[in-house]
Formats: sequence, structure tokens, C-alpha cells
Amino acid sequence: MIDESIFDDIARRLPAGLDVIESTIGIHWALYGLVRLTRPETILEIGCCYGDATCFLVRAAIHNGMGHVIGYEPDGNRADATKGKVARACGADAPFELRGGFPVEHGPVVAADFVFLDLDPKEHYPLAFQHLLLSPGGLLCTHDLTYLRDMLEVRKFHDSLKDLGWETLGLPQERGLSIARKP
Repeated sequence: MIDESIFDDIARRLPAGLDVIESTIGIHWALYGLVRLTRPETILEIGCCYGDATCFLVRAAIHNGMGHVIGYEPDGNRADATKGKVARACGADAPFELRGGFPVEHGPVVAADFVFLDLDPKEHYPLAFQHLLLSPGGLLCTHDLTYLRDMLEVRKFHDSLKDLGWETLGLPQERGLSIARKP
């Protein structure tokens, strides 16, 4: 049985153990809307954390009647939390697969139409980007565009995409969301 109340719960409070800076419900709804609008077949989330954004990505795929979410989370405790939260919020048969680690550790790169990167940008964005196979016209969303600790690294990454001819847009909500469309 699907527990719809988990979305109210995510919106109402923070995941256990996270402080207020980690609350990003506006980003989750933006991701949900982008997935609903673009109707991607394959969605990658790299850095699932505790699964809040993951639930919104999976629910968008369910509501589209198409799409599959593949999540990567290197931290075992966070991966377990994500699996449990997605099962409760979206059902045991949800179109979701969780893989530990990073995409590069799983052999051939997965082709995707939509990617959400939510990792330490200085350490992981260049590596993650190097191993992404994003379809032409696909969207790459990155978190923390306006979060002081990570802002400069995310903006450098965002600007490097512009230099490659990608269309880019930055949303200054909460910690910020960068949206880039591959040419």
C-alpha cells in the first residue's frame, strides 16, 4: 500500500537528523514539475541522500505513466533510508532502482533523459559529468546553486556547461537549482 502522507510529512518537517539548511521542498516540487513536463524515460539521481527528492522524481514518473528512476547513493545508511522511503511513498513496485556508489563504479554508463546531481560539487560534479550519457535535449539539474558553501563550485560547473553550448537557467529558490539542456 502506498503511503501518500509521506509527501505531507516531507513538506511539513525535515528528515530526521538534518538541520533547516537541508530543507529543500521547493526544489523537490520543481524537479517533480520538470519530470512531468519533459516526460523522460530514464531519470538518474546521483546523490539520493535520504530519498526526499527521489520520492518526488519517482512519483512524477508514476504520474506520467512512464519513466524509470535510477538512484546512486554512496553512503550505505542514506541508501537504506532512500529505499525505505521510496517503498513507503511510492510502493514496492515503483519504477525505481537504487545502486550504491557512483555511476562510474557500475560499468557502462547509463543513458538518461533527465539527471539530478546532488553531491559535493567540488569533489563529484566533474567526475559525474564526465561519465554521464545524457540524451540530446535532456535536462541536467544541479543543486546548491545559491548555497554559500558550494555556490562557487556549482556556478563554475554551470558556466562550463554554457561554454559547451548548453542552454542554462538558474533558479534562486532555497539553495538554488541549476537547469541545463544538452544541445
